[in-house]
Amino acid sequence: MVGPGGLAVEATPPKHGFRPSGSVLFRSLAAVHGARAVGVVLTGMGADGSDGAVAIRRAGGAVVAQDRGSSAVYGMPAAAVAAGGVDLELPLEEIGPWLMQRMGVQR
Repeated sequence: MVGPGGLAVEATPPKHGFRPSGSVLFRSLAAVHGARAVGVVLTGMGADGSDGAVAIRRAGGAVVAQDRGSSAVYGMPAAAVAAGGVDLELPLEEIGPWLMQRMGVQR
């Protein structure tokens, strides 16, 4: 067990067919950081991360997803949106600035 702010890799079976799993990462983030959690779902195939994105939102955190236009494969962002786990969709080049603004980082 790793404390808050730590990260551990486990040799456990895949979750929902994935290892590492975005869903497990996001659910852990929601459990540890609650309303301070922020998730980002980028281009990719499948639905990995979608239920974890929902967990972050239920905990009061925020989730941004890469928009269809800038995604090479819109599968993962689309699944997260369909599950109700996304607050905002942005083009890839706008996600970094959004994160910096959200975190209060000045350039």
